[in-house]
Amino acid sequence: MKEGHRDLLNVLQQGSTDLQQNYDIRMLELQNEKKKLEIQQQKIALATLQEENKILYIDLNTIGEPEVRDMVRKERAKILQKRNAARDQQEHETFGNYFGDLGGSGSNLGDY
Repeated sequence: MKEGHRDLLNVLQQGSTDLQQNYDIRMLELQNEKKKLEIQQQKIALATLQEENKILYIDLNTIGEPEVRDMVRKERAKILQKRNAARDQQEHETFGNYFGDLGGSGSNLGDY
């Protein structure tokens, strides 16, 4: 009877070990997939930046058609607006990192 219990215990322990190994493998696969997606996003962002830079550096005097020149001018404005908004957001986050709860509830200062 004790032999049967030991066999059952061994089977359960082996099953638990197998489950843990399968879990660990799956977690590594998911981490790899996440990293691949991050790299893909970085590549897309870089390609977008390169295309935007091409538009920003086009000499408008070389464009003969007024409609195309106007389209490029509008696209430049969109790009610059997007970049300024991103820069402003980054500056806000940086400021918040240094002065996150200035005078707030976490400072142990009284209300003004």
